[in-house]
Amino acid sequence: MSVLELKDSYQNGRDNIGRDLIAPCLKECALYRRGTGFFSSSSLRSYADVLERFIAAEAKIEILASPVVSDQKVVRALEFNQNAEKRKVTISKFSETILLTAIGFKLDPSRIDYQSRLLSYLIATGQLELRFAIPRYYDWPHEESVNNGLYHVKMGYFNFGEKSQVAFDGSFNESLSGHTGNVDRAQVYRSWIEPDVSRMRGIINDIDSDWEGSNPHIEVLELSKGTIEIIKQLSPSKRPRRDETHKPDPRHPEPPKTGYEISDELWPHQRSAVKRFLEKKTGILEMATGTGKTRTALEIIRILINSGEIGSVIVCTYGTDLLDQWYDNLLRWQIEEESHLSKRLRLFRQYDKYGDALSFTLDSENSVLLMSNNDPVKLRELLSSTSFNKDKTLIIHDEVHRFGSQKNVEMLKGLHLGFGYKLGLSATPERVYDDGTEFLNTEVGETIFEYPLEAAIEDGVLCEFDYHAVFFELGKEDKKRRQGVYSRRAKAAKEGNPWTTERLYIELSKVIKTAVNKPKELEGFLEQHSEMLISSFIFVADREQGAEVCNVLNRFSVTYKTYYSGEDQKYLDLLSSGEIQALVSCERLNEGIDVRSLSTVVLVSSSKAKLTTIQRIGRCLRKNPEDPSKRANIIDLVLFDDEDEENADSERMDWLQSVSKTRRKEAI
Repeated sequence: MSVLELKDSYQNGRDNIGRDLIAPCLKECALYRRGTGFFSSSSLRSYADVLERFIAAEAKIEILASPVVSDQKVVRALEFNQNAEKRKVTISKFSETILLTAIGFKLDPSRIDYQSRLLSYLIATGQLELRFAIPRYYDWPHEESVNNGLYHVKMGYFNFGEKSQVAFDGSFNESLSGHTGNVDRAQVYRSWIEPDVSRMRGIINDIDSDWEGSNPHIEVLELSKGTIEIIKQLSPSKRPRRDETHKPDPRHPEPPKTGYEISDELWPHQRSAVKRFLEKKTGILEMATGTGKTRTALEIIRILINSGEIGSVIVCTYGTDLLDQWYDNLLRWQIEEESHLSKRLRLFRQYDKYGDALSFTLDSENSVLLMSNNDPVKLRELLSSTSFNKDKTLIIHDEVHRFGSQKNVEMLKGLHLGFGYKLGLSATPERVYDDGTEFLNTEVGETIFEYPLEAAIEDGVLCEFDYHAVFFELGKEDKKRRQGVYSRRAKAAKEGNPWTTERLYIELSKVIKTAVNKPKELEGFLEQHSEMLISSFIFVADREQGAEVCNVLNRFSVTYKTYYSGEDQKYLDLLSSGEIQALVSCERLNEGIDVRSLSTVVLVSSSKAKLTTIQRIGRCLRKNPEDPSKRANIIDLVLFDDEDEENADSERMDWLQSVSKTRRKEAI
């Protein structure tokens, strides 16, 4: 190559780093390797402009960048990730999301701009390779740490023919503003200038060490195979030009709208459930916890979107944990199903700190809204809105049994009539103490498909389990409280206000749930079986009982955390990773929690409602790919008292003992 006429240093304003340093080197080099401290979708897209003007046809560009973790969702997620592996996964997903956003993943193909097409083409062909760097020593305790702890290198080098090299060190990021706009500087070192050689080699060695992952102070993350595959699917077959009109790539045609073809990757029971719903268009799928209700619903969405039957989806359920899990599932599903989806769906959220309901109603086409059922006033506004086409909308009520509350019955009756498709999901939709079941059947539909625990265990979808009944008796104070219940019932009847049977059940259950002898009997059982506490959920009636159970756990040196309302989601990660052995909770773990390594559920407190029991034991019946021989344990505190005319514990015991005898019939 001809010797480049390069200066010792460059400064934007006086010079133009992009034009005077980067451009001439890119035109001549075979390799450009760069470490940079800034990475975002906007910088990537602007960098595409740099590449379009300067890149040589044969040049390979390798960029090692730091994700700028300022997005509050990611900061919050990182605060929950208290081990290095979980943090790495979160940051990797965040980085890849930024990249997919930059190449127009969420846009309709006809709206993807030139920069995005160029970027996807360069990555797909291997001409541009991106990796991400994060510090290894991080514990991410606070937002300040997240923002300050970056891979902040701003060096790079060019390799030319005949062993010629140029290295630089400066303040500019790999972005359009860094190349031209910001007041940035770059110091240059050239292989043909003897005084420069030592500094140049030092920079090259540092960058190579970082890129290859041999620097012990940083973790280097590469793009996943799934993300690269998505980019290849989106990439044009030949290098795009700025002045050309974008047309669909014949190499990657739009997926055909195949109507009601159900994926072969689903379990047989899921395929049956999908088929049944598509026939009925409305109704409830009653599927045991852990048998893939969410995956079934996603397949229904895919088919209805591809066939043009719907243009939008509303998912309603309770609790931030479960709504966040839906959001993550939808993101991952769109990436995994990219080649099988005719449209990319935008995601809106109306819960916790998110307020996207209005945006959804104003432009609902190709969109999904995740909506909390905790606010019936806001839900009424949505269901009453005429701003979106309900006839072309699928509304999903996950954990639909909870939707039948008295408040919802009063405020939302009749508001589902206009929806084209209505889907309910639940382990069992029956409500025990009120008339909410009738409301659900009218608004959402009747149960149209059933897949109970016994069938799931027989099919090998859920694992087998052993049932351990631990008997307790009521103490003197408990018996006084129970007698008080019957006395109040008799008094009410005498005054002309007789209790319903449901009222009696509820009052008696309060006594049994908090019986004083339960912790003592649990301790006696654990003296012989403490190993069962490894990877366990322990359900208690209230915090006071939880404190007593925690005292029992202390005697067995069990590492545990309480998981009541408002406590940190990171504790689920700690349990999954084995850093703690047990979580003590009241109701928060009932729904939507997927910890496949969980081996034991302890029912210190139970509800008469069969649904609650199914949900709770279902937490530990999920198959664990890392432990194919997994067998779960259910430890159940059961009242031993012949005087109790309404002993729901004995009914639950008989049922669980029966289910525990179920055996797998054949391999799936």
